[in-house]
This record gives sequence, C-alpha cells and structure tokens, in this order.
Amino acid sequence: MNVTHATSAPAAAGAFRDLRRALARRRLRSAGTRTRAIVLAIAAIVGAFTYWQVRVPLDGLARNRGAALAALALAGVLAAFALAAAAMTAERFAAMRRRRPGPEWLALPAPPVLAAAHLAAEARLPALAVLPPAAAAVLAGLGLLPAAWLVALAAGFAFAWWFATRAAAALVTRASRPVRPVERALPPVTAWLVAEPRRRVDVRVAPAAWRTGSPAGALRRLDALATARATPARARAAAAGLFALAGLLVWFDGAEPLLRRAQAFVCFLPVAAALGAWALQRACAEPADLHRPLPISLGDAWRARAIPLLAALLALAAANALVASGLPLAARFVLVPVWGLLGFGVAVLGLHHGLTLVPHADAAETVYLSWLGAAVTASVMIPLLGWGVMIGGLVHATLRLRRWWAPEGAR
Repeated sequence: MNVTHATSAPAAAGAFRDLRRALARRRLRSAGTRTRAIVLAIAAIVGAFTYWQVRVPLDGLARNRGAALAALALAGVLAAFALAAAAMTAERFAAMRRRRPGPEWLALPAPPVLAAAHLAAEARLPALAVLPPAAAAVLAGLGLLPAAWLVALAAGFAFAWWFATRAAAALVTRASRPVRPVERALPPVTAWLVAEPRRRVDVRVAPAAWRTGSPAGALRRLDALATARATPARARAAAAGLFALAGLLVWFDGAEPLLRRAQAFVCFLPVAAALGAWALQRACAEPADLHRPLPISLGDAWRARAIPLLAALLALAAANALVASGLPLAARFVLVPVWGLLGFGVAVLGLHHGLTLVPHADAAETVYLSWLGAAVTASVMIPLLGWGVMIGGLVHATLRLRRWWAPEGAR
C-alpha cells in the first residue's frame, strides 16, 4: 500500500538537516566552556601522541625500505581507524535499536527512510572520535611521503570512514530485522522502526517466598538471578570468565616466569574491567526511583556489588598465584593482595559510574570505558601515569555518589 506524506521528500530531508544542526548547536551549548576546553585538550593530547607514535616508525620505514612501504604502513593505520569507527557505529546503533526508535518517527509527515537515515547519522557521532588521531597520523607523513600521496591517503580515509560507518549501520539494521509475520509484511525500514526485540514470555519462575535478611543480601540474590538469565550483565560476566581462563592458561605457555606474570596481568585487568561493567549494568538495571521506597540505602547498593567484586578478584589472584610456577614464594604471596586491590580499583570505578548515572546504563558504560581508554593511553605515553588517571576517575565518581539519592527529574 502506498502512503502519501503531507510533506515532500526534499522538504522533509531539509527538515532533518535542520534538526541535526539544531541538535549540534544544543549539544555545544549544553556542554559548557569547560567541557569543550577539556574535549579539545584531550583531542590535542591524543593527536600529539598518535603523531609521535606514527612518525618514528614511519621515518624508519621511509629511510630503510622506501616511501612506498611507508605509505602502505600509513594506509594500514588509517584503515584501522576506519574499522574502529565502524565498530563504534555498530555498537551505538545496536544500543539505539534495543531502545526501539519508533513508532513515534512514523507519525512525522516524512518518509520512514529519512527517519532511519537520521538515526544512523546519530549513531555515527561516536565515530567522530577517530578523526583527530587519524588527522595526526596523516600529518606524521609530512616530509617523509610526497604531498600528493598524503592527500590521496587523507581522501581515501575520508571515503573509508564514510563507507565503513554506513556499512556498519546497514549491517545492524539487517541483523535486527523483525521475524514476526505481522512485521514482515511492512516495508523493511518501517518494520525496523516499529519492531520490538523478541522477549521470552514463557519462562516460569518459582513463586515468591518471603524471607528475612539484609538489603545487601537481597540485592546480591537479585544480581545472581539476573546474571543467570539473558541480560547485559550475563554477557559482561561471561567476558570476565573468558579473560580469567586465558590468564590462567598463560602460565603454562613455557615462557620466562616474569614474562608469564606480565601476560597474566594483561589478562587480569580485562577481567576487572568486565566485572566493573557487570556491576555497572546491575546498578543501572533498576532505577533509584524504584528502590527509594524500599528500605535500601546507598551503602546497601554499594556493598551488594562491591563485596562480590572484591571476592572474585581476590579468588582469581589467588588462583594465579597457585599456578605461577617459577616465581619465588614471596612474589606469589604478594601477588594476591596487589593484583586483587588493583583489579578492585578498576572494577569499583564501573560500579560508581553505575550508581551515579542510574538508570542510564549505556551512558554510564560509555563514560566508564572512556576512563579506561584514557588510562591505557596515558600508561602508553608515560609509564604508570594511567593509574593516576584511574585514581582521578575513581575519586571523581566517588564524590558524585550522592546523586544516587537525587530524584530523576532533579538531575
């Protein structure tokens, strides 16, 4: 059936362009001068770091192997940035898909394809983060490669970014196409806008049994039940388990003991990060407005997740110490508290972000992963500086824990 919209397609496309410009202006105004200055400073730091990291090996390649191989290496770096942009777009678009973008978009006097294109453009916004380091990588080739080659590489990256982000959005749209017969009869874009993810309704649970106990214990039991089911928390817990298994297997690869310890620690930190994301998802699962009428305090919500985090990380550190053959006994003994406390600091940062940004789990996880990425980048630039960034983020999130009490409308 053909539907005639009250607004012509060119006029509707212009309205969506005006909407995107208005949203951009609003976001810039709401960010504030301080936030904009911080973002520019971070972009400058990341760009300078990328320039230095690309410039040095590129200079060696250009001098020893020729400009052609150096240009190929630079093209590989730019391709990696384009793939990172595609991954960011896919993750953002998938998150938007879980929140069901329609059917309010279908009420507009415009073709549904324009609404879908607008949502895809919104999903590509996080991919803009790769532009500063990519520009710095191109600038790193000045004086080493012909100017025409650099212009061609920059143009190629722009096209690759454009194509990769749109391809990622298209793949997410195709992967999330509805399977219900009533939705199959709709045009693809319309079905995507109105489709709701399939939910299982045939799961039987035992009748509720009233029991006495601490609020923190009740929250821990709720977290255990939610983690056992198909929830975002289970995906994060599964990722933590995979990294934990990889870290334990590293001790049997036959390398030097110190090298094996470093490799195991590299696997241990992602475990802590995944557990922090698990705690974040559980803290954001039920809004504070739902818990506020209950006899649950902020301390209960914190202890319910912090204690399992600390216990899991100390147990994993102890397991690493047991299998750490070749290390002195004293080093194996010290490994447990040191690794456990460092991992707990990483994980509890995610918990604090979850408690301070209830119930916005996607935004909280984005902030959490941004802090972790900044810490890793700082450690690569200056050894141990990343732990200073982590401590700063933990202090900042801890001071904002009182936001857990604030009503949603007051934020």
